[in-house]
Amino acid sequence: MMEVKQAFEYFGLLEQQFWKNLDKKSIEHVTFAGELKPEDMLLYGEFGFALLGLKPAVLVEFCDETINKLYLETVIEPVLFALKLKTLNYHIIKHVRTPESDLNGCIFIYQTEQSTLQELASILSNDRASQVTEENMAIILDYPGHLPNSEKEISSMLSVIYFHDRPNNKGLIALTSFAIQNIEREKALAHFKHYHSPTRLHHNRKKRGHVSAGHGRVGKHRKHPGGRGLAGGQHHHRINMDKYHPGYFGKVGMRQFHLKNNVNWRPVVNLDKIWTLAGEGVREQYKNTEKVPVIDALQKGYGKVLAKGTISQPVIVRTRFVSRLAEKKIKEAGGVVELIA
Repeated sequence: MMEVKQAFEYFGLLEQQFWKNLDKKSIEHVTFAGELKPEDMLLYGEFGFALLGLKPAVLVEFCDETINKLYLETVIEPVLFALKLKTLNYHIIKHVRTPESDLNGCIFIYQTEQSTLQELASILSNDRASQVTEENMAIILDYPGHLPNSEKEISSMLSVIYFHDRPNNKGLIALTSFAIQNIEREKALAHFKHYHSPTRLHHNRKKRGHVSAGHGRVGKHRKHPGGRGLAGGQHHHRINMDKYHPGYFGKVGMRQFHLKNNVNWRPVVNLDKIWTLAGEGVREQYKNTEKVPVIDALQKGYGKVLAKGTISQPVIVRTRFVSRLAEKKIKEAGGVVELIA
């Protein structure tokens, strides 16, 4: 299950994969023959604002119902399923129009707590053809302005874009964009400040009224009491490293690439145990006969025969390896060592 930040990053990753997997014809159709760029149509910023509780809903509105469905299956559903706190849900819009567009087949990602919002609830419960004003859509999507309702308002329309200035010189990327009227500039500025200020979202705000701000009265909150980074692993953090990370320090010989342990497989058996491999009663069976038993050490799970103990009865020993002294003892008893692969 994912926390808010993880879900936001996961949404951005899936959205990038969605655009990569779209075929050229679909991209050309969705971007109106190249008038828009895919990077300007990303919704991860809008989704992040909804995830943080800043806006009631996000509208997924591609110009093709099949593309909307594909986006739902490959981006929205996996993220909402993985979200730890189920604060968001989705709704496929039916029979709804605005003065600017037909929303049939489009998708709302909405906050479950905001589902009772009058303007949003009317769409979620709608089952017959209806029209929603641009002002109501602006309330649902938390935009400080609205698309033009008439030809007169087109000339006074302004486009507003919130950008994310990504670190490490990755450049700007659009988080959200909307239209406002010229007279709504101040409203849009207040809206931006509301979105830009993060401190109201931090749990740390509740600690600010206390003298120690949650860091204790005695020990006090200093900068780097244990040193920076991985400092002190062999000194003041030695106990922790020895207990939880044994073997972290030091070297252990040369590396061997593509190590194959089966080459070194060589379990040993000594002569004092060799008859146990033959089976019960075999030694007595061959004691006074001219025949000699065969003991296959490899078949019994041993790779080498060693010389501990004595052997007083001839035997044929099959093995992969044998020590010089063990071979000598077997031959002195009248037996033979047969090397096998």
